[in-house]
Amino acid sequence: MKKLTTTLLSFLVIGLLANAQLEVGIKGGLNYSKWIHSENTENEIKSKIGFHGGFTVLFGLSMGTGFELETGLFLSQKGFVEKDDFSDLQESTTVNAFYVDLPLKLNYVFEGMNGSFFIGAGPVLSYGIGGKITYKSIEEEISTDILWGSEPGYFNPVDLGLGMHAGIRLTKLQISAFYDKGLKNIFNDSDRTAKNQVLGVSLGYIF
Repeated sequence: MKKLTTTLLSFLVIGLLANAQLEVGIKGGLNYSKWIHSENTENEIKSKIGFHGGFTVLFGLSMGTGFELETGLFLSQKGFVEKDDFSDLQESTTVNAFYVDLPLKLNYVFEGMNGSFFIGAGPVLSYGIGGKITYKSIEEEISTDILWGSEPGYFNPVDLGLGMHAGIRLTKLQISAFYDKGLKNIFNDSDRTAKNQVLGVSLGYIF
């Protein structure tokens, strides 16, 4: 029964994609990111502004359902700022991490007179490729590269999250807002837990 169900679903997906209308575009915008920590801290954890940019692919599914699949590949800047306002040194630590994001979202499109509105959700796979950690006080500023890997003390490069977005399309122009929440611990250490959280706005153009 399980094998039959999997086979039928595979044929359904193949059939939908075979008749799908493929569109490609570019998209970029601003991130407002933060790492959500599980442990309590006296320091202030603040969001930081970054960017994202890349290309997007739309598969308009057949059968007049109004559904479409949206994916793409994006360079995304995430992280946070931690401030110690109670120290005489006015210390702060900024994590500026770069990820490659691969989202897969199922959208529903509402057609209108002068354009369309869409809303969608789905998984987001991310991979850390670079970045820096900057410590700053009134006395000094020190920057070190983020170390990605499975070793203790390194950052976990693989992140899997869930995302949702909504926006409007005016002919070829697309304006949207999104929220992505990471589900995996960024740290390899079991005594520390932090997860990505990103709010953002995007401007895109569909060719």
